[in-house]
Amino acid sequence: MMRPQVRAELQTLFLEVADDPTAREALASIGVEHFVLIDDSLYDSVRALEDVIPDSAVQP
Repeated sequence: MMRPQVRAELQTLFLEVADDPTAREALASIGVEHFVLIDDSLYDSVRALEDVIPDSAVQP
């Protein structure tokens, strides 16, 4: 489990990274414009798949 302070610092870093010109260029090189906060419930369908797909079916 991540400590709340670390989580908050990482969240701030990701949300503000596109404000830096060098970082913005790096993000653009991988097709990313910026990061935004989303509602965690948007991942509920992915969590549901975890219950359906056996661990052995997921390979790196």
